[in-house]
Amino acid sequence: MNSLQQRICLWCAPVFLLLVGVGFAGLAGFLPPPSPDLTAEAVAKLYGDHAVRIKAGMLLCLAASGLVVPFAAVLAQQMRRMPGCDAALASTQLVAGAATSLLVCFPSLILACAAYRPGRSPELTQLLNDLGWFTFIFPFPLVTIQALAVGLAILLSRQAQSVFPRWSGYLNLWFAFLAVPGGIGMFFKSGPFAWDGVFVFWIPLTAYFLWYAMTFLLLRGAIARQPQSDAAGADSLTS
Repeated sequence: MNSLQQRICLWCAPVFLLLVGVGFAGLAGFLPPPSPDLTAEAVAKLYGDHAVRIKAGMLLCLAASGLVVPFAAVLAQQMRRMPGCDAALASTQLVAGAATSLLVCFPSLILACAAYRPGRSPELTQLLNDLGWFTFIFPFPLVTIQALAVGLAILLSRQAQSVFPRWSGYLNLWFAFLAVPGGIGMFFKSGPFAWDGVFVFWIPLTAYFLWYAMTFLLLRGAIARQPQSDAAGADSLTS
């Protein structure tokens, strides 16, 4: 993987965030998400009144979901450059990061399915809505494991600052911690711990976007500082 290829993978991150933001918020109108306390009739009306917009937004999110994979790949490539970084941590980050694409892919399909037949039973539409938001918000372990792997690799590696600054290791651990409350929303239908609440939705979502922004900037600097011999060596391994 040479520097140009790494930059292409790197820029998948902002494109992913842009497309998901436009799809979820701009087209589907899912920011904030519909309250889990809505009645079945209210949920059915929401999907019936905005069926085309919701399907278009979810299609955009579905198209964007695969962009997570090359970003995780270039992050793993730079992690392997850190002296003493065990390949297990880089591989863990890569697998967890690539798997997070499913956290966008599957909910997009399910929420689009909820809008696919507006005339169905309101209870069935409510069930699909619940399932869509459950699969989008509650599977926090993948995000947590990805950030933990990066943070531990930075803090445990020798001279990791040659690739990433040491403070970013602590920040990765903090981001991993902030994602954990996302799992408790399944016990609540209203308030700050519901799936549209501050602790389950807004704080983890903000932390996720900040993590992406920070990691993008750090990776851009790491690629720029990467010795050409490293890039050439990585390129020869892939040829």
